[in-house]
Amino acid sequence: MLPRAAGSRPVLPDELIKAGAIVEEVHIYKAELEKENKTVLKDLLESSEIDYITFTSSSTVKNFAELAEKVPWQKIPAACIGPITAETLRDYGVEPAVEAEEFTMEGLVEAIAKKNRAG
Repeated sequence: MLPRAAGSRPVLPDELIKAGAIVEEVHIYKAELEKENKTVLKDLLESSEIDYITFTSSSTVKNFAELAEKVPWQKIPAACIGPITAETLRDYGVEPAVEAEEFTMEGLVEAIAKKNRAG
């Protein structure tokens, strides 16, 4: 059984199947756009109080870009959990300021801390 998000990339189950596994995907959540907080987001982005925008998946990049619409969020440093998420961010014309070496939440936090220590 492979619990994951609906719409996830097929790389993991495909590789498991190639290795001989029988894979049953179970979609346990779906990343959806929350439009009710659009005004709050706009105010925060315009406040200059945000140090980093963190992205933990390609869907968070896509949803954030849609939600932020015309607000100039691209000038705020972005931190990505890994190379796939970073590539999606680049598709929106933004070069990540931070990319985690370990593709976990802990790795993302450590990458941000390391960047801040380096200046």
